[in-house]
Parts: sequence; C-alpha cells; structure tokens
Amino acid sequence: MVGFVSLVLSAVLSAGLVFQPLRMEQIPTDEISSLYQDSEGYIWIVSYSGLVRYDGYQTLLYTLSPDNDESLESSLHSVIEADGDLYVATEHGLLRLDRKTGQLGWVHDPLISGMNVSAMAVDGKGRLWVGGDKGIFVRNGEGQFTASVFSSITRDRPITDVVHMTVDHAGDLWFTSWGRGLFRFDMDRSKLFSYREGDFSSSYIIHEDSEGGMWIGTWGRGLLFMADMTAPDSPSSYVRFAHSDRDPASILDDIIYDIREDAGGNLWIGSRSGLSILERTENGFGDSFINKYPEEGDGNLPYNEVNAILRARDNSMWVGMLGGGVCKVEQETVREERFPMSRIKCEYKTASVKSLIPMEGDSFWMGIAGHGLVLYDAGTGEFVHYSLLPEFEGLTYTSTVDCVTGRRDGREVCFGTYNSGLWVLDRGSRTMRVFNSATTSELTE
Repeated sequence: MVGFVSLVLSAVLSAGLVFQPLRMEQIPTDEISSLYQDSEGYIWIVSYSGLVRYDGYQTLLYTLSPDNDESLESSLHSVIEADGDLYVATEHGLLRLDRKTGQLGWVHDPLISGMNVSAMAVDGKGRLWVGGDKGIFVRNGEGQFTASVFSSITRDRPITDVVHMTVDHAGDLWFTSWGRGLFRFDMDRSKLFSYREGDFSSSYIIHEDSEGGMWIGTWGRGLLFMADMTAPDSPSSYVRFAHSDRDPASILDDIIYDIREDAGGNLWIGSRSGLSILERTENGFGDSFINKYPEEGDGNLPYNEVNAILRARDNSMWVGMLGGGVCKVEQETVREERFPMSRIKCEYKTASVKSLIPMEGDSFWMGIAGHGLVLYDAGTGEFVHYSLLPEFEGLTYTSTVDCVTGRRDGREVCFGTYNSGLWVLDRGSRTMRVFNSATTSELTE
C-alpha cells in the first residue's frame, strides 16, 4: 500500500493577505477619511474630496443638488445612517443624503451650522448624536438638534473638540475629546464618567469588540484595552500595547487611526505606519502583532497611513489610506493537496506524520513516527533525515517530534521532541538552541 500525506493548506493570516486596490478612476482622490456600509449593502467611501457609493462593480460620486447655491468646498470626515437617510460629517457642518431623491444638501440648524463635525453615533432609540469643535449635540423627535444633556454637568469647562463617538452594547455613549481624554455617558442614569489620567489623556478612537471589551486607540500612547469598562474616573486595570523598535512583533505605531474586528475575532489596527493585526486565540489575545507595511509588488499594502477599516457584511475586510486609496483585503483560499510518500514509507515502513510545518517552496519539516524528523520535498519526493544535517549535529537522538511550529516573524523553527526537550533553529544563522533539563534549570523533566 502506497502512503500519502494529505495537507490542507490554508492561508495563514500572517502571510495570506492580498490587498486588491480599487482603480483610481473610481474614486476622486486617494485621500480616504472613512469607510461605511449601509443597510442596503452599499459601501460608502468618504474622502476629503467627495462622497462615493460603491456597489461592488462601479462607483457613483455624489455632489450637492444642482439647485443648491451653496458650496461643497469642505473636507468630509465620515458617514452614518439614521432614519433611512445618510448623514455626512464635514468640517463646515452636516450634510444629509435623501435616499429617496438621491439629493445631497446641508442640514440647517443654528446649533451645528458651520461646526466641524468630526464624530457621529446613533443610540438605541435611533437618535443621532454629532460631535465636533463646538461640543456634542443630539437630534430630538422633531428633527432639531439640542445641546447634550450632560452639557450642564461640564458647564465649568464644556467638552469640545470631540474626535470620535460610539454606543456600546449597554447603550452607553463613549466619546473622545482632543487633549481631554475618554468619556462614557450612562444614558439610563444621565451620568458622565471621565478617563483622563495618564495614557487615557491621549484617547483618539474607540472600538468595542464582540465580547464586550473596549479598545482605545490613542494619539501617541499606543493601543489600550480596558478590563473594567464601568470603573469611574480611572480604570481599575488596563493593558497597553506600545511600539518598540526592538520588537518586530510589537504594534507598528503608537498613533492609532482606526480599529475593527474581523470575522475570526482578530483586531485590525490602522496606524500612521501601516496595518497591525492582533490575533484572538482560545485563551484571548496575546501581545504579538502581525504587521503589514507598504511593499513593492501586486497584492501588498500600497501605502502606510491606514486611516479607515471596514468589515463588510460578507465578512470581507476593506482598508482606506491617506494617500493610498481603497483596498479590499482577501485571504488566499483553502486548498487540499495530496503528496505521495512512497520513498519515506519504503525507508521507514511507515507514513505516519506526527507533526508538520511548511517551509520555502514545496519543502516541509515532518515528524515521522518512530524515526524523528525529516526535511521533505513534496515536489520531488526526496527527503533528508535530520541527523544528516549539520545544524542538528551533536544533538541527542530522538525518535519522536510531536510538534513543529514557527515564530510569526519566520526567523525561527521550534521542534518539540519526546525525550530531548525543545530545539530552536535559527533559520538565518543555521544555529540551534536546546532547552531541556540539562541546559535549563527551570525544566525538571
């Protein structure tokens, strides 16, 4: 009987992302401020030069109504859906797109006219909240904007220069204010809480994950995770992820532009330097990031400043860049390949694979039951036993390698043996480190 090994080769998140850019003729500029998907499935591309609707095939640019004598000479920040219409935040006020007529026009309200609207949110009652340089306002049932109910709480020093807003699963309104920090407004109790000390003073962007965790992207202090969202005044505990030049697996930059979660629960963080992804495991999040930065060639991230991230309803991920346009991010499809192992079976009388990791080209490290480790070329069927390779010279022989894995940065391969401890191979220098009871006092067995 001829032996086969059947490999399901799927795209590893760290290596399998392909960035597919929209053609530049489809959007008015490559300066993208935000991305949004409405209830009808359209993706809205908000740029500093115009509002674009994308239906998956073509784009449509929206401008002011022909009979409108006002100008659209205003940078656009973001878009949100409320009461069936779309509202666009701009540096000179609020625009409304009538979905029935397709007409785009200014919202005339004395409280927000001329306001630099930089943040919007819709609460559980369907009310539209807007924030900006003048503060925070909410639209009432008559369609008029009123000062937020907590404005009286902060009368001594009104909260202005609002950067971002979101409503969490409990219905509380979260927002950030430039230089003032992070705030949470409990709508049920009409109570305002502030988080303004230390790292939180630089709060910029807010994201609640699918398990209720609150993530704060800061302007210069990295990424913060709040363990206790209900703590008043200052969190009882939080975790900070910061960039380190000495750690290539740290977050790319401490200036964070946007945060989103993909279908697998992984966090995508857009920053000044590129895209960082924090993978979710069975035990939660670790502290190592998959980092994507601009590289030459098709399929790579085209520009460093990832300013907007969107997870669409089909679970596809999109990124918008300040100077790089829009890309849809694809993962390579899963494929299955079967490789005959007749030569291994002939040599060792078994084709039982205990462990496996793909390397360059068609080569694999394989743990073969009862015979240790081989470097196998799936293209030719040839293999080399580990004992014949110079980097393994002098190691205690092992008949079983139960686990083979690699570091995320690709620099090292780790072999978990049955009776000889852990072997760590540096792929660059071809040197080996050994961790077992003879070399490491902390290991007793």
